Amino acid sequence: MKLHIQGLNFSYGEKKVFEDTNIDLSADKITVLFGKNGTGKSTLLKLIAGIERCDEGDILFSDKNGSIFAPKGMIAYLGHKLVLKEELTVEQNISFWSDFYQNTLDENNFRLLEIDRLRYLNVSELSQGQKKKLAFMRVLLSNKPIWLLDEPLSNLDMDSTETIKKLISDRISADNLVLVTSHTKSIFSKEQIITLGN
Repeated sequence: MKLHIQGLNFSYGEKKVFEDTNIDLSADKITVLFGKNGTGKSTLLKLIAGIERCDEGDILFSDKNGSIFAPKGMIAYLGHKLVLKEELTVEQNISFWSDFYQNTLDENNFRLLEIDRLRYLNVSELSQGQKKKLAFMRVLLSNKPIWLLDEPLSNLDMDSTETIKKLISDRISADNLVLVTSHTKSIFSKEQIITLGN
């Protein structure tokens, strides 16, 4: 799978975020969108996800044969808003996603992310790091081939950071495309870095 961004133009009001931007990405490495705050990392993910619409240009996906396809129903997006049901327990949130995606929870991932011991707590009682891990469980359960992850390692302790890095790295294949935003480089052993804001 490949992603092609061609002649992208996008503005917020008078502020030009992207001007005639061209990017080509392949699925054999994790793509890290690197840059300071305000350089358009989160915006680019939203454009790729279809949450925002570009002013001009094309965002296209192609398969291994080079055929262009529409990614409808193929994208898992993790943004700054974690889309958790705060009034429900951790277990109820996961049960809802399992039913929605018709997928069974991998108990090993549940334990690896240390969410198993939180299962009976309401989401409103969790720390930001715990909420981030729970939201990442939604991405895992979706089993979508395209992952768009906005700062997935923020607010995490060292052990949780390494666990999620491994789970993301395990997605690398010709059929799975992963984009991650970050303030730092050299996060993954197999990564391609796109620096925004130059």
